Amino acid sequence: MTDMRLTPASQTIVLLWESLGPYHHDRLRALARSGYRVQAIELAETSQDYRWDRSSSGDYDVTTLSAGPVRPSSVKLAWRIVRASWQTRARHLFFCHYDKSAVLLAAVILRLAGRRVYTMVDSKFDDYPRQLPRECLKALFLLPYSGALVASRRSVEYLSFLGFGKRPIAQGYDTIDTGRFNRTIEPVAHDTPYAERPFVVVARLVPKKNLGLVLRAYAQLDSTGAGTRELHIIGYGPMLADLEQQTEELGIAARTRFLGQQPSSYIADALTRSLAMILASTEEQFGLVVNEALATGTPVIVSSNAGAVDELVDNLGNGLIINPSNEVDLVRAMEFMAGLSETEWRAMSSRASASAPRGHVRHFCDGVARLVRDASASS
Repeated sequence: MTDMRLTPASQTIVLLWESLGPYHHDRLRALARSGYRVQAIELAETSQDYRWDRSSSGDYDVTTLSAGPVRPSSVKLAWRIVRASWQTRARHLFFCHYDKSAVLLAAVILRLAGRRVYTMVDSKFDDYPRQLPRECLKALFLLPYSGALVASRRSVEYLSFLGFGKRPIAQGYDTIDTGRFNRTIEPVAHDTPYAERPFVVVARLVPKKNLGLVLRAYAQLDSTGAGTRELHIIGYGPMLADLEQQTEELGIAARTRFLGQQPSSYIADALTRSLAMILASTEEQFGLVVNEALATGTPVIVSSNAGAVDELVDNLGNGLIINPSNEVDLVRAMEFMAGLSETEWRAMSSRASASAPRGHVRHFCDGVARLVRDASASS
């Protein structure tokens, strides 16, 4: 449980994201329940990248700065952020999107006004090739922040590279309410016959998710005679038609099911029925689907590029870590999972369940509390 000694009930906390989805509400709800007065700010009702399920809670307040499809200018948006933050009288402000000019301007103004502003980050140095001028600019964008709440060990290392210096850094950013996720599972899902459990992918259908590699690896698995299990892909995105065509060309269309966009309850149920969840991304800041899979007791096959492997994945324990550039690596991982006896698989599933608390939202609360405590101690 969250250490209540670190959560003064009198504190108001502001948290800002582009748009609020289920993961954000998990964190806001957990903070509110741990004793904080919580104010959420979302830059817009809709995300530019994600089709979030819209939900809310009476435990905290939400301010939406842009309700329509037209986004305000950076200066206007910065002013709205400052005004919304100032009205709460909060001393501690946690902002995502430090690279956005509007957020930077708001952070500078609020810091000059005596507020403590923290950045929330899950980026890593190895996300993609870095260019020195751009990295130097990012270091400047980070100057207004008093501390950082990050997702993984590599996020800590990246901030150190960017010159974050001795400013406090706490982990626990990319976490979920595993209880919420599990409460939606149909009891019958746990009784799915072992031989009928498919591989499952939960991802947006975009290039960085590396789904072409997943399909090619599955085709090789199928050709060896070990591929008696289906491949289920849950997600939406612009690559759907190309991926469907690829399954035809590889001869796996009959055993590959594209299930489209689905709500959290469907995803939880699908994971519980599966053999393993595959995340083979070439670029993945963290990978919250790993938290979800482990919460359902589902073993994982995860790209080494995902920040989640730093915190959640024990190779050959609760899953397997693969090189996302090596097709053979994924084939062997899938063959390993498909070749497990039911007893061996259930042991791995038990280890997955046992490791799920490492991705629980209480670590987010602890990270916030530590940063607030450190700021109070230094003032």
